[in-house]
Amino acid sequence: MIVSGSNDCKIKVWRASTGACLSTLSGHTLLVRALAYDAASKRLVSASYDMTVKVWDLRDPANGKLVREFKVHEGHIFDVKFDVRRIIR
Repeated sequence: MIVSGSNDCKIKVWRASTGACLSTLSGHTLLVRALAYDAASKRLVSASYDMTVKVWDLRDPANGKLVREFKVHEGHIFDVKFDVRRIIR
């Protein structure tokens, strides 16, 4: 599985073997700047110029679901890293 984010505020989930788009995740209102995926938990973390960090459940990649949103920043977020033990900002 491959994930991508772009200026259209959306995240795409792709099948690596075929290049087929499995799903489009909507929720950010500005450019999606950073993504981090954890294969063990099948969770994706996204960061956007809308100053939010979102956590997505991708256990079913065709139907990814938003599970948590963080609105704690007062500026742009440039990167995220996935850590199943804690959230670091």
